[in-house]
Amino acid sequence: MQLKTVISVLLAIFFLNAACAGAEEAKKKGAISSLVEEVTEPVAKIAGGLVNLDRIVVSPDKLAESAGLSASSVSVISSKDMEEEKKLFAKDIISGYNGVALTETGAFGGSADIRIRGANSNHTVLLIDGIKVYDPSSASGGFNFANLTLDNMETVEIVRGPQSTLYGSDAMGGIISMQTKKPDAPFLETGIEAGSYYTLSEFVNLGGFEKGLHYSFAFSQLNTEGISKADKKTIPNIQETDPYRRSSFSARADYDITDSLTAGFTIRDIDSRNEYDNPGSRTARLRDNDSLLGKSNLLLYSVYANHKPFNFYDYSVTYSYVNTFRQDFDYEAATSNWYEGTVNRFDYQNNFRLMDYDTFSIGYDYAMDISDSYYATRSTVSDAPKVFARNSGLYLQNKIHYEELMGSTQNMRVDYHSQFGTYTTYKIDGFFMAPTMTRLRGVWATSFKAPSLYQLYAPANPGWLFLGGNTSLEPEKGRSYEFGLDQYLLGKKVKLGITYFHNRFSNLIKYVTDAVTWQSTYQNAAKAKTYGIEWDIEADLFDGRAVISAGMDFTKTWDYSTDMALLRVPKNQLNFKGKFTPVKKLFIEADVYYNGINFTLGTDKMKPYTKVDLVIEYELLKWLSAYCRIENLLDKHYQEVRGYAEPGFSAYGGIRARF
Repeated sequence: MQLKTVISVLLAIFFLNAACAGAEEAKKKGAISSLVEEVTEPVAKIAGGLVNLDRIVVSPDKLAESAGLSASSVSVISSKDMEEEKKLFAKDIISGYNGVALTETGAFGGSADIRIRGANSNHTVLLIDGIKVYDPSSASGGFNFANLTLDNMETVEIVRGPQSTLYGSDAMGGIISMQTKKPDAPFLETGIEAGSYYTLSEFVNLGGFEKGLHYSFAFSQLNTEGISKADKKTIPNIQETDPYRRSSFSARADYDITDSLTAGFTIRDIDSRNEYDNPGSRTARLRDNDSLLGKSNLLLYSVYANHKPFNFYDYSVTYSYVNTFRQDFDYEAATSNWYEGTVNRFDYQNNFRLMDYDTFSIGYDYAMDISDSYYATRSTVSDAPKVFARNSGLYLQNKIHYEELMGSTQNMRVDYHSQFGTYTTYKIDGFFMAPTMTRLRGVWATSFKAPSLYQLYAPANPGWLFLGGNTSLEPEKGRSYEFGLDQYLLGKKVKLGITYFHNRFSNLIKYVTDAVTWQSTYQNAAKAKTYGIEWDIEADLFDGRAVISAGMDFTKTWDYSTDMALLRVPKNQLNFKGKFTPVKKLFIEADVYYNGINFTLGTDKMKPYTKVDLVIEYELLKWLSAYCRIENLLDKHYQEVRGYAEPGFSAYGGIRARF
């Protein structure tokens, strides 16, 4: 009954807006428009030129719009930011923002998880050019950020808070959306960098626009002897290192067939190889091992079309393919295994701009997940059969706003999963700019996470007393709300923000072992909550010669099944970025990151640490610059996962050419 009521209300809004749009054609300024202008006139006079003060975002509402039109907590990283920071991997730049926690099992290829606002790592959705990227063959069904590069990226958006109403399963903590460059003019960039641990990396990036064709292409590779994944303070007298190799290729092309119709494709391929260390058994301590080798490949591509046949209506159609292939070898034990996860997806979205201040969207997506695996030892071979899951989603969205002064978005989504059936999620948000240049915003939303293919269909292992997957699993559920306040000072030069968030998760899937039989499987056996406060400040001083941003968050978590804090979630974090141009050709950036106390396993408390990075770049010619990047300037020893090493003081130097 509740579902029918919500659908009826949303459809009523749609037809009401359509009627208003028809009336507006007859009379350009109707009664509704006049009322909105009258209500917002005091704010508009004071706001003056503050409209459009934020960057363009796409992911919060699946509409290209100013960040000032979204009530969600969003951070936008531009291509200029990426170039200035000189980071090679997406995880390293993303983790420097509020609400984002990174844990990796050692640098240079170790598994890297990203959590947003204390949610699990598989509650973070990665989008690349709108493609939902994850690995169906992994145990949790999430994504490993270890090898993802920033090649050819135009923007990275970090959206904190649940987004299941538009993106379906997994988006319980938030999303990270990355967009490939779509140039309007020709360019060529190339560079080389060398430094600590015998590291050498090169890249080339080019693109242009000609006769309606936008195109961009990038290739990069990195080779390093790396460090030992096993920490020397945990295991003394380590001699060997764990080398890492990675190559990345990406391309995008968009062709403007007409002024209103564009077709295009994107492709990205990342190939990596690394040695690593891990425990010898389920109970053994981390050990140094030079016989372990891992390989992985990520391939994704999409083809799409965007069409705007009328001023008030446009639609988009996308087909995407994601394939993840992982291999592991243990030459000492003579074992090998591989895992392959594939996602085929279709997306279709319609947008109706019924009035200048109202957009109604209706969309449909369909995804088929496939997982396959193989395991071999000296005496046994296990070739598990392929397993599948299908999910269809229908979503509705109505977005009302008047410039950037006030607005609200209402969402509803219905998903049908081939295993557990139907699940419905909702979201409503709103914002208002007060005459004091104080922006108030709030969000309430529900979310869900479908069980992974491994959790549903994993083959039993009697030797480990593992009963296999559980086909009776239900989806994990989330309910969240947040309230925020942004204060603008000195025009748009200074922005202060504070946000309170509260998430409740139930039906969480947990690996459960019977206390009597010691047999184990997956069950919906846990519930948890996370809540906290995020502060941030942005300041553009001295006409851009000093740009400062800083953030701090306090996150409290609780796992009701263990009566303890959630694992690998820092209690507090602090980040600071200072960008300075003391003279015309010299650029300096200093980044400070503090990671607070967290628990890696049970009561095993990880120590807090502070990490300082520095970039110095000098323009030799208009088209050529040289730079030095220093990571962990203070040479702090720290671990993100117990027993796994992270680099100490590291220095890299490089040159970049731009044409």
